[in-house]
Amino acid sequence: MSVTVQSPFPQRGPTRPATSITLSGIFPGARAYLERHGCIVTIGNGEVTIVYPEGATSTELYPRTRYERYEIKLPGGIELHESRPRFFQGENCLYLPADAKNEP
Repeated sequence: MSVTVQSPFPQRGPTRPATSITLSGIFPGARAYLERHGCIVTIGNGEVTIVYPEGATSTELYPRTRYERYEIKLPGGIELHESRPRFFQGENCLYLPADAKNEP
């Protein structure tokens, strides 16, 4: 017999509209992937800004660590993950699905 133990702590925060993220760089394949899925990628002044399409949502994943972690869902069902530093100088990160490299 297996017993499921429910954590007394929340695993996720509320879901909200996704906001843009600024990165220090981006691989060409990642840029193409994001643009294919409706994101707007702007490069300038040594930074990359990614604006998610209308309808994209963001949900914070708990527990918080040195980084705030978010699950981003695009309208077509694509799921991304973000990491944003908390209380220290660091870089934002955006993670694409593992199968993104297999898309045409």
